[in-house]
Amino acid sequence: MKDIYKQYLKLNRNIFIAFAVDFIVSAIVAQMLIEQEHYINATVTLLADHGTFLSILGFLLYLDNRNKYRLNSGKTNWPLLKTDLVKIIASLGIAEIIYTIVR
Repeated sequence: MKDIYKQYLKLNRNIFIAFAVDFIVSAIVAQMLIEQEHYINATVTLLADHGTFLSILGFLLYLDNRNKYRLNSGKTNWPLLKTDLVKIIASLGIAEIIYTIVR
């Protein structure tokens, strides 16, 4: 059971780090575009927001799980990788849709 909790803590840590970096980048982009129209500022900031968050989160998840999907032969365990990717994309997809609507 401890391994399951450890995986959840790693995922939550990665999401928090990605969110913190994303918050800073979005604030900088919004300040850089303060002279522009509001809809341009919001659109570009939202694009920077999604790009930063997903890039940082993907990189951190890769660092934490790069050995999880390797078989003893050195090949990639594609079925396990595919099921985990579907779970992550589904959960993040729903959260991102709600976040985009609220924002």
